[in-house]
Amino acid sequence: MRDGAVRLSFDGSRVNSHRVRSTEEMALLKTRGRSIVVLQLQGNLTFSSMEAAVHEVLEREATGLEFLILDFGHVLSINSCAARLVFELVCGLAAEGKSLAFTHPEKASLLGRVFRTKLGDGASDVFRTFEDNDSALEYCEDCLLERLGFVHSEGESAALAEFELLEGFSEEEISILSAGLGSRKFGKGEVIIEVGTEARELFLLKKGRVIVWVGTNGARKRLATFSSGMFFGEMALIDRSPRSATILADSAVECEMLTVEALDQLGVEHPGVKIKLLENLSRGLSRKLRKANVELSVFE
Repeated sequence: MRDGAVRLSFDGSRVNSHRVRSTEEMALLKTRGRSIVVLQLQGNLTFSSMEAAVHEVLEREATGLEFLILDFGHVLSINSCAARLVFELVCGLAAEGKSLAFTHPEKASLLGRVFRTKLGDGASDVFRTFEDNDSALEYCEDCLLERLGFVHSEGESAALAEFELLEGFSEEEISILSAGLGSRKFGKGEVIIEVGTEARELFLLKKGRVIVWVGTNGARKRLATFSSGMFFGEMALIDRSPRSATILADSAVECEMLTVEALDQLGVEHPGVKIKLLENLSRGLSRKLRKANVELSVFE
């Protein structure tokens, strides 16, 4: 726990949104993500307590800040002096081309009124609000990647050779694997995987976007978002336990599926292909574990 208005600060090179990115995207975020800064504020915000937060923002700006997320989730109250100080800071940063985002805005309703009173219809251009840090981080990551020239076309279909899961596969090996795949299409909002159901297949997402959720509709949390060229449901091929999360189609979706039976058959007929597939699965799980360890160290 830190003193003053700032409870915790971190940047986008260490903590990312739950949007699952390609290896190329993650490499860019690791090297350039320091330009995304998150400040978790706390307590009763007054002019004096907010001054320390403003100084930290200005220090971060000197080292390359381009995107600032102010998290009000742990704020108890904010007085008018502190709100005006935040307003002046935000307008100054916006004038320099910096992008701002506010999370848990319900904890800072006075701040919203200040922006609307002073800027009218233009308030939404600088007082951009998000429900939580996850969605705000995803927005900032998308903006940063776009600035860096990385364009991801959601509507395009990924060929099997483009999947990271099949990295290092020859054309012949991809053809062998393809022969054992099935195809499925899902409409937007359709359930692809239901929590608690039997796990029987790995999905390769050829087109569209899916969201992984845990919890009920009343207290639901996003674990990940996948887009074309990625895969999900891989634990079915490892421990074959019941599904631990629900996965919904966030758009029209096209998938190729590898069932556990097809994987077993692959091991009999083409054991080298199965071994290479499982090696790539292991590397993917290792990357996820390392990412989780880094993020846990930030919040200790």
